[in-house]
Parts: sequence; C-alpha cells; structure tokens
Amino acid sequence: MIRLRFRGQPRLLVGVGVLGEAAIPWRPLGGNEVEVESLDGLDDEQRGELSKLVRDPLESSSAGAPVPAEGTGADAVGALVGEAPPRAGQGSSREAWVAHAEKLTAAGVPVAVTDNMGRDDIVAAVDQALEDHRAR
Repeated sequence: MIRLRFRGQPRLLVGVGVLGEAAIPWRPLGGNEVEVESLDGLDDEQRGELSKLVRDPLESSSAGAPVPAEGTGADAVGALVGEAPPRAGQGSSREAWVAHAEKLTAAGVPVAVTDNMGRDDIVAAVDQALEDHRAR
C-alpha cells in the first residue's frame, strides 16, 4: 500500500481527481492523506501532475503499519517515476541515470544533465534535486 500525503486540501481534491481519472481506487486516511495499492495505472502526464500535489515522504504500509520507504524511491516522486537505477553494478550505467533524471524532470523535479557529465555527476545531481524537492 502507498500512502499519499497531499499539500493541503485543494491539492488533495485535485489528486483524488487524478486518481479517479486513472481508475485507481483509494482509501481516505484522514487529514490530507489517502492510501492506494499501486500507482501503476497512471500515465506520464498523470504522474507528473500527482507529483506536484503530494508532500514527501511517501509511506508504504506493511501489515497496516506505515513504514517509511528507503532510497531514491522513498518519496512520492520516486514512487511516481519508479526506482532509481542501482548506484553500482549491472544496470547502473550513465544512460540509465540519464533516463531516470529525465523522468524526475518530467515529474516536476528538475535535474540538470549535460553531455559532459559522468555517471557519478548525474547521480549527485539527482540526489541534490531530490534533496531540494524535499526541502520545499
């Protein structure tokens, strides 16, 4: 289960509309929070819109108890764009990190990537962009 915490009631209402448009069932948790099983039904535009409405961090429920998720996918944006590539080993290529940075930018978390940046530079730029986003 995924807990979405919205930035105020007006954004909650818009967010619930986005979830409804994507036919994603949700359950109210009180305040400005709802719980959904999955965000898989969202298209890219809906993911981008929802990412602008939610507050970080996003929490997953396990056995009914909210548990903060960890890693780059811990926040609402991470849940919307998917898990970050591994930081080392198979799947951790520069291209994988560029693709992840592009998804984050599309979801409202701008990550500046230039042609002369290496993989480690892009990882650092992603980390900084997510930190800046969480500080908002």
